[in-house]
Amino acid sequence: MRCEECGQRYPRGTTECRRCGAPLGGAARAGGRSGEHARSGERARRGSSLVPTVVLALALALVGVGGVQAASLLRHAMRPQSASDVASLVCNALKAQAYDLLADQMDSAPVPPNATGAFNANALSATLRAFDTSAGTVTSCTYAQLSYVDTSSRGAVANYALTVRRAKQTTSQGILLILTQQSDGTWKVARSSNLTGSPTGSP
Repeated sequence: MRCEECGQRYPRGTTECRRCGAPLGGAARAGGRSGEHARSGERARRGSSLVPTVVLALALALVGVGGVQAASLLRHAMRPQSASDVASLVCNALKAQAYDLLADQMDSAPVPPNATGAFNANALSATLRAFDTSAGTVTSCTYAQLSYVDTSSRGAVANYALTVRRAKQTTSQGILLILTQQSDGTWKVARSSNLTGSPTGSP
């Protein structure tokens, strides 16, 4: 019987190498199988944890988001989101024209009188793309918190001022971003937010 680790030979029936301590014979094979199962399980866990990130990366590629903006959006998606995180994500989505991803951050609840009925992600995307055509795409976007109100009955609300510069405009544009905290603690963009800076809210 030969030790698979150091090559030392032993009489049949020996279970442990006296030189290196490695298991011999059946014990070595059992240990190898257990180790392989553990490694396979770890690889599976790593693979499953990468799936959402890979899917988001593919989505960013499909909508034409590249470089720094894609990396920023991915970082936000991979960690718990505060209200400031969501405000930053909205800025980056506007600069990248990633309106499908922006729609995922919307609170679908109606906000009368400007945002009533069911939320329409396609209408939101069409509105923002039309504004990109008329006023130019967003070239810069900054945000600052205006207020934070925590009400026990309806949850917290945070208001942010976005300062946006568009390619065809000579002056900056102000956007009121209203974020509402959900029952699970995450933050969503209220449909009353003026994402185009127009008097009416989002679709």
